[in-house]
Amino acid sequence: MAATAWAFYNEAKHKLCVSDASGFNLSADVFNLALFKSAATTPADTATLSIFTEISIQCSGGNYLAGGKTLSATTWAPTAATTQKFDGADWIITATGTDILSVKYAVLFNSVSATSGFLLCWSQLSTVPFTVTTGNTLTVQMNTAGIFTLA
Repeated sequence: MAATAWAFYNEAKHKLCVSDASGFNLSADVFNLALFKSAATTPADTATLSIFTEISIQCSGGNYLAGGKTLSATTWAPTAATTQKFDGADWIITATGTDILSVKYAVLFNSVSATSGFLLCWSQLSTVPFTVTTGNTLTVQMNTAGIFTLA
């Protein structure tokens, strides 16, 4: 299954340029990746959302907790004189005990708490919802060029 490229929420574009607590600190903030079902207030429906709790119908089960899981090894670093890249390690979760049902979207947000924060970007992981059955692993593999690059 082919995921779409990460797409920014409109407000996130503005928050990249803010140097206080109301903006993103790509060098220091903790970012989570959360999974959402196809019946959710989907990231694809509107790019005007700005707060994590505005999206509904998060996935559940199989070792997946509300608010998702921290994206590890995030970096915000220059790749050339005029280019900055935001990147993170591949995000991996294994379904244990029960299945993770109806997965369709991944959302990145800065994690103010386990279930709140400002939305950064989203990706449609598949054109149709899928299930991660017990004992299987879902890997959201980040592009080798990074999650996004600003030039």
